[in-house]
Amino acid sequence: MAFKHGGQLRRLAQQAGCSAEEILDFSANINPLGPPESLRAVVGRTLDQVVHYPDANCEELLQTLATVEGVSPERIVVGNGSTEIIH
Repeated sequence: MAFKHGGQLRRLAQQAGCSAEEILDFSANINPLGPPESLRAVVGRTLDQVVHYPDANCEELLQTLATVEGVSPERIVVGNGSTEIIH
C-alpha cells in the first residue's frame, strides 16, 4: 500500500457529502481550529518580513524563548515539525 498523507479534506468532504469546514482534521499535528486571533494580528503586522528566508539556526527565536522562559538557549529545541525534532 502506498503511503497516503492526511489532510485531504476536500476529497473526504465530497465522499462524506459535507463541507470541508465541517470536518475536524486530526491527521497532522496542526490545530484543527486554526491559528488564534492573537497570531493573526502579529502576522498582519509583520507580513512584510516574509520576503526573507528565516534564520536557519533560529538564533533570535532561541534567545527570545530563553529570555521569556528564564532558561539557557541550549535547553531549548526548535524544529520544523515534530518529525525533524525526533530525528
